[in-house]
Order: sequence, then structure tokens, then C-alpha cells
Amino acid sequence: MTKKDQTSTKKDKKEKEKKEKKVDKSTTTETPNRRKRSYSDMVGSKKDDKDEILVVDISSIFGKFKNNKKTEEVIEFDFSEGEDELVFNEGLPEKFLRKKDLKLLHDIKGLLEICKKYKDINNREIIQLLKVEPELQELNDMIGLEEVKKMVCSQILYVIQNSKNEDMMHTVLYGFPGCGKTTLGRILGKIFLRIGYLKNNKFIIAKRSDLIAGYLGQTAIKTQKIIDKASGGVLFIDEVYSLGSESKNTDSFAKECVDTLNQNLSDNRNFICIIAGYEEDVKKCFFKKNPGLERRFPWVYKIENVTPKQLNYIFLNFLKKKEWSFQKNELKELEKFFYKKKDDFPFNGGSIETFFSKLKINYYQLRFGRKRLKREKKVINMDDIHKAFEIYKKYENKRIEKDYPPPGMYV
Repeated sequence: MTKKDQTSTKKDKKEKEKKEKKVDKSTTTETPNRRKRSYSDMVGSKKDDKDEILVVDISSIFGKFKNNKKTEEVIEFDFSEGEDELVFNEGLPEKFLRKKDLKLLHDIKGLLEICKKYKDINNREIIQLLKVEPELQELNDMIGLEEVKKMVCSQILYVIQNSKNEDMMHTVLYGFPGCGKTTLGRILGKIFLRIGYLKNNKFIIAKRSDLIAGYLGQTAIKTQKIIDKASGGVLFIDEVYSLGSESKNTDSFAKECVDTLNQNLSDNRNFICIIAGYEEDVKKCFFKKNPGLERRFPWVYKIENVTPKQLNYIFLNFLKKKEWSFQKNELKELEKFFYKKKDDFPFNGGSIETFFSKLKINYYQLRFGRKRLKREKKVINMDDIHKAFEIYKKYENKRIEKDYPPPGMYV
């Protein structure tokens, strides 16, 4: 091989190596100040390797969250940036609430007014209140719940002024399905976390199947595992009456679960337990299982049924959120409709959601293939309401007969 050939071969090798380095560099280097994003980063979730529980970040209490394959849902609250700025400044004099504003301390609207008026004040307790302003607004936006809102107001002011509070904060939410128990539970969880009562942002929703095992002796272990997962956060048990029965027959599995929970409620102050269900059934089927159980839930909220006027407002609000609208010149007729049919919507918002699903089906069926202007789309009228109500009524009657859980059905 000539010297010329050797030189060109060496040149070719060098060029080849340069190209390989370029390719390698383009695949491995990252844009400055940006880290590589995994799939779990993109969906906003992370996996707990130990127990394979999916922990999901949600941007708001009503945000979407992804369920894991197991029944229990683990939700991690996501807070807005800049929250750390709400800190008491030791170098500045502390200012206080004006006497004339004391009247604002009796309900959620009043607390929101204080947040607005005293946004820049240097006061330890008001700074704590400002931290929960988003949750106060969220609760205030819920229709009805006037008595509940007053009680939550009292609870917030109590906890803020007792930072070393060692009282039990376990809570009962009484109400029918669809009245907002789970939403209220999540709002309370976020409030307790923001003001520092809770240590982490877990909110676990558990049902009977998550707590009761198939074999004797395993239920205590299974129940304890769920409680441990909620450590530092909130354990929310929906339809808690399903854990027991009003009959005198002993359900050893349910008793094992209730006894384990009862022991943790008093001995373990590292979490808040919120239970929900029908008042009568919760008292007969859950609290009667253990004599000391009821006193371990000092905070009790009864979610009352909404008025016809509030039901009408829920419906219109629901339409707005779904980007539908109602014929303006028939709004009074709609209000009269809900006054007459109030008892046919026993589950408040839950019933409205079911009614809306029937309304949509009927709406599209009647308008299929017809010519209509763009602005006419998704505008409903009283004819649509009456026709959808006929379908809804048939469905609802069958559903209530079939699905209403009688006390003791689980034993």
C-alpha cells in the first residue's frame, strides 16, 4: 500500500469516528437547563416501588386523576408555586384584625373577605388563613351546604390558633350519594395539609373490599396496611356502613376491621380518618360495632338536601361547565320544573348528572341529520327537558329498586 493510500485510509477512519461521535452526542446530550422527562413525568405520576401504588399529581381538587389497578385511590395534592412566600416576617411589627371585621369570622364568605382585605398584613394567623384561600373559594363555590360551611369555618379558625393541637380530627360526613361528600373530604384534606396539621399530601379513598380480607386473621393485616399508607395524610372511607350490619349476627371479618381501625384512631394521631355514608346506616351498621367508636369522630357534618332553587342553579351551572346552554326565554319555566320535580332528584348533583346524560341522548336523537345553525348547537329547551325526564324517571326507578344498599347486605 502506497503512502498516499495509507494517508487517505487514516483520513477516512478519522472522519468515520467524528461522525459516530456526532451521532452519539446527539442521542445522549440534553438541552441546557432541561432534564430528561420520563413517561411518568409526562403523565404527572410516580410509582411507589415498594407497594406498586400509583401516586398521582392533580392540579386542582376537581382535576382528573388516574386510578391504579387496585381499588384504593392514592391522590397527591398539587399546590401552586409561591406558597413559601406566605411567611411571617419576624423583623416587622405584627398587625392585627380590626375590631369592626370580627363579624366576618362566622362563615366562609367572611373568611374570604378577610383574605382580600388583609392580603399584605404581617400577622401569623392571617398568613395561615391566606394559605387556605383557594380551598375556601372552592368550598364557597359549592351550592348549598350552608351549615357545613359555617362549621368548617369554625374548625379552620380552631386549628390555626392551636398549632400544637393534639385533639382527634377524625370526621364524619353524612349525606346521600351525589351530595358532595368526597369533594368536601378532599377540600378538608387540603386545608389540613396547607395549615400544617398533616405531614404529607396523601388522600386515600378506601372501600370495604380494600379493608376486608377473604380469610379470618388477614383482615387486621389488610386494614392496617391501608392505614399505614395513609400515615401523615387522610384515609377516606366511603359507604362505611358496608363494614357492618345492624343485625345481631356477628361478622367476624367486619369486627376485625372495625377493631383495628378503632385502635388506630386513638393510638395513632398521625392521620385523619374521614368516613362517609347515610346517617342512619352509619349509626346502625358501623358505630354500633364498637362502643367507643363514635366518640373518636368529634367532627360531624350533615350535608343537607338542596332547595329547588339551588337544584335549578346546579343544573344551569352543570350545563355551563359542559359548554351547553339553555333557551333564555324559558328560564322561568325551568325553575318551575325543578320546584315541581324536586323529589325526583334525591341525590342532588348526582341526580342532575344522570339526568343530563339522558338529556344528551334524547337531544342528539331528535336532531340527527337536521339542518341547524352553528349557534343552535347544544342549546336545549323545555321540550328537551320533558322528554329527557321521561327517560330519566324510568331509569331512576329501576336503579333505586336494584341498587339501594339495604343495611346488612354485606353479612
